[in-house]
Amino acid sequence: MPGPGGADVQNPRTTRTSSVRQSQVRPPSCRHLRFKPGALNNHSRKTLVRIGAKEEGTFRNHMITSTGRLRHSVYYSIIASEWPAVKTHLEEKLSHLGRYN
Repeated sequence: MPGPGGADVQNPRTTRTSSVRQSQVRPPSCRHLRFKPGALNNHSRKTLVRIGAKEEGTFRNHMITSTGRLRHSVYYSIIASEWPAVKTHLEEKLSHLGRYN
């Protein structure tokens, strides 16, 4: 399946990890990074907390899914003053995987 730039993508999770490595482990030029996983997506929610994102709240009945279910979105953020610690933590995690230099 073609991915960004026409490259073949084998695993969506790897693509997301690569995206985080390449675009988000840099000093943000914004005041905050915002994430909004669905309320039922416990894996993503736990991961966001583990990397240092703070839960800001739930936007109930935020959207309708392709199955017709009403989705609640949980908002998380990392603000600029938290970024140095989050970046260090992410770099340490990625270096243990041997994929980040």
